[in-house]
Amino acid sequence: MMVINGAENGGENLKSSTKTKGVNGNGDHIEKRVRNSIALSTLDGSMEDAFESTLSNKYNLNLASIDDAILGGHDFYVIDLLDQDVIEVRKQIAILRENEPDSEVFLIASEDMMKDPLASRLRVGMEKYLIPRINRPEGEVVEQYNGVVRSAQKRISDFLNRPFLAKTGGSIWDLVETGEDVLQFFLKGAKELHNAGYPIVLTTGGGPRLDTERMLNEGTGASLDAEKILLQQALGINEILGDVGLVIGPKDFQRYYGSLRQKSYLRDNIPIVYSSGEDINPIRSDAHTLAIGEKVKAYKLIFAKDTKGLYDRDPNVYKPKGRVSKILSQSEENIFRSVMYADQVITDIDRKGRDGRGDHVVETDALIRLQHMYTKNVRAIQIIDGKFPDMLRYAMEGHRMLPGGKDYVGSFILRGEVPRG
Repeated sequence: MMVINGAENGGENLKSSTKTKGVNGNGDHIEKRVRNSIALSTLDGSMEDAFESTLSNKYNLNLASIDDAILGGHDFYVIDLLDQDVIEVRKQIAILRENEPDSEVFLIASEDMMKDPLASRLRVGMEKYLIPRINRPEGEVVEQYNGVVRSAQKRISDFLNRPFLAKTGGSIWDLVETGEDVLQFFLKGAKELHNAGYPIVLTTGGGPRLDTERMLNEGTGASLDAEKILLQQALGINEILGDVGLVIGPKDFQRYYGSLRQKSYLRDNIPIVYSSGEDINPIRSDAHTLAIGEKVKAYKLIFAKDTKGLYDRDPNVYKPKGRVSKILSQSEENIFRSVMYADQVITDIDRKGRDGRGDHVVETDALIRLQHMYTKNVRAIQIIDGKFPDMLRYAMEGHRMLPGGKDYVGSFILRGEVPRG
């Protein structure tokens, strides 16, 4: 067990990744993606040839029109803006983000294309959905096209090697208090994934102890003990993980968070970061998790909770009738929501949980930050059922549906606000 917490060792173990810990794979989880598939939408035959000659041996490369691409089924979508309908591309990007939140979308476009007045709403959409742009050459020189492919290949590799940030939510700690072994099983699954080469960073909620702290400090909004409580939770996680666990305090996280992005470092460690060190109320563990995810460049946060995902009302208070929908209604049924935008979660569902508070599933502070797009890396929060360890693997591998195709792998809360008009 290793604890990195400020003065104890000055973060030396964070700076070095030479110490091998645990039984792990080669750290390369690229082949573990669900489909390992790229959809290329281009009207330029030379661009098509460049991608096909370079990437078809490593990836399942599919040539698709922009309309066909949104049908889904791919890990990566590369859209060449040349001669495409700019307004249609903007719409399709939004659809892809909603339907395929684990996929990555790249846009190939020159600076002149993006300066076109017709592209103004596309630029807004790219900022909202965090769509990277690959610069398109003005000429038709083969080597320039190969440069576009190399840039796409690098971005694909960078995306695949981003760490996964998973949080053991407070409701999981509620179950621990009742004697259930949920946390043990969840962390066993996390350790197995780490050993298989998945880069994982963990954070924690506070559970019943932090709920009590919130109530005691409801008047002032401040807490002297919240960070201590979260540290104790992190130490509990560390004890279960054994020699691969590494508890990191907020000061050392602020100094050395760059190490937590490194594939070589995460090959040997599962860091447990219980506070971001940012100027955020210590009680707001979800907001801290968002800040931690932003620093380590996670594209999504995985919240393990005592629920299958988002519902109109807390399913542990109101039992769902099993109907699945993505469209809000006034139905009395407790409808499951597979995807929502941050503002919808704040306003359109009953967020009163078993504790009577209005922060069910995700704290409002974190949702507001996601709604107003304070993040530049994190684009979604995925809520999964932490009672089933395989859910973490499905979430990390980018599965949208569970085996059998009837149930979702949790729910996604997307960055920004629901599109209007």
